Amino acid sequence: MEEMLLHKLLTLEVIVETIMDKLIEAGIVDQDTLDESIIEKIKQLEKVTQSSNDEPDYSHLFMGPMGEC
Repeated sequence: MEEMLLHKLLTLEVIVETIMDKLIEAGIVDQDTLDESIIEKIKQLEKVTQSSNDEPDYSHLFMGPMGEC
């Protein structure tokens, strides 16, 4: 089971990295802005997972405006 999850996570990482690279190369997104946005989302995710004893609510992390990175 762990091996399957690891494989899925690695596959997802490759897909996300490829999409990010293509968007940056095409000039659609700015790398610095994208990096800052990702770092901010990770910090929010850490706060949610650390501060909640109940089931964490992740909806506010992924329900932003269309096109938000």
